[in-house]
Amino acid sequence: MKKIISMISMIVIFLLAMFFCFYRVDYYVMKPGSAYDVNQFVKVQDGDFDDKGTFNLMTVSMFQATPLALTIAYFNDYQDILEMDSVRHEEESEEEYNVRQLKLMTDSQFNALHVAFQKADLPFTITYNGITVLNVLSGGAADGKIQPGDEIVEIDGQIIHKSEDLTAKLSAKKENEEVQLVLNRNDQLIDVTLTLKEIPGSEPKKIGIGITYSQSKTIKTEPNVNVDAEEIGGPSAGLMFTLEILNQLLDEDLTKGYAVARNR
Repeated sequence: MKKIISMISMIVIFLLAMFFCFYRVDYYVMKPGSAYDVNQFVKVQDGDFDDKGTFNLMTVSMFQATPLALTIAYFNDYQDILEMDSVRHEEESEEEYNVRQLKLMTDSQFNALHVAFQKADLPFTITYNGITVLNVLSGGAADGKIQPGDEIVEIDGQIIHKSEDLTAKLSAKKENEEVQLVLNRNDQLIDVTLTLKEIPGSEPKKIGIGITYSQSKTIKTEPNVNVDAEEIGGPSAGLMFTLEILNQLLDEDLTKGYAVARNR
């Protein structure tokens, strides 16, 4: 009998430990990350790499909390506890949040290249590639058919270059009409047919496909610049990317020999 009770106790303790360590609660924990020399992410073709100083990107780590992480953060002066609705948009899933953060990072890289090459008075070309889906509203026309991260590249046979192209097509349609979309999902083109319906939560009532989205665009520069920071999310690195690109484009040492860092 004692062995059975002991075994049950061990199972209960094990299940409690699993819950405490792995169950996700509706809070996020934010804590200090690391400092990175930005030149490890940015390489300008035939650029100037002889500068003595550095531009450094300061990061923070943020993740959905477990009871254990929440307890540690509560007693740690260097960690913050954030409510779910202060981090994620309404009806935004964890996947959609991560897609949005990565899109913010790619947008910051685009803006950094755009500003740096304008400042350096060097040539560049901007290409508009449709729109990137950030969030699919539950109960909307796109629910179950479109995924966060999809790029909408065509509607009813018309190629989408800018977000205005999609808006113009949809505004001319009525409830229960169909639209034919072509999606780029993981570099594969997919045909999707949607029946337009009321956008959930819209006030006044609006008809559409029920997504939030952002313009997808790329920039080609001369000389070529490679920016590789896919594991970092959010927009806050844009200033440091801009300065590092300029520093490699110009003969002048913009750092003046200092280790320059920017906090979020």
